Formats: sequence, structure tokens, C-alpha cells
Amino acid sequence: MGTTRNLKRHIRASVIGHFLSQASGFGLVALGLALLFSAFFWLLAPRGEVQELSGTVLRMAFREDYEGSQRVAVVQVEGREVTVRLPMRVRCDIGDTIALQTTPVRIGTATRVSPAKTRPCG
Repeated sequence: MGTTRNLKRHIRASVIGHFLSQASGFGLVALGLALLFSAFFWLLAPRGEVQELSGTVLRMAFREDYEGSQRVAVVQVEGREVTVRLPMRVRCDIGDTIALQTTPVRIGTATRVSPAKTRPCG
């Protein structure tokens, strides 16, 4: 009778220990992922005011990424070249002036076509 009770305790302790070790492993993985995502968003968080500016379209191309083919334009802005994604609604030609928005982030600046303009090219 005593050995059966000891065996039951041993089995119960090993089962509980197994689940606790699995839970702590999951907790560490979840904590690691949470830290990774927070660091990613911290790097990309805006750090200043959105600035409206304009540039000249130098060339147009397609870029392949995980979403498929994306239309992009290489734009000259303040003496430097910037590549911006062109939404499908935007119709631009080479040499057009395009309205852009730039936002400072921790690792540089983020530039995009101005969503405030219904016709950003012209």
C-alpha cells in the first residue's frame, strides 16, 4: 500500500513538473517575442512632426516583395534620391512634381506619397 502511494506521488510530481517546465519555456519564448516586437516598434516610432515637401519624379519601376509587385518612383528631394511606393490611384510621369510626407524615425526618415492630396502628381 505504501509503494502504491509513493508511486502515485512520484507520477503526480513528475507530471506537474513536466507541465511547469513546458509553461516556463513558453513564457520565456513569449517574453522574448514581446521584447523583440517592442524593440522593432520603438525603432520605427515617429520622433517628430510630419513635414510636407515635394520632389521631382526621376524614374519609375516595380519592386517585388512579399505582397507581390509594387509600383515605386525614385524621387529627387532636397538634393537626394528617395524611393517611394506609389499607390494604384496615383498616376505620375517622369518629370512630374510629386507631393510627399516625411516623418523622422529613430533610424532615419520615412517618406511616402502624401495621402492628404487627392492628386499628388502634377
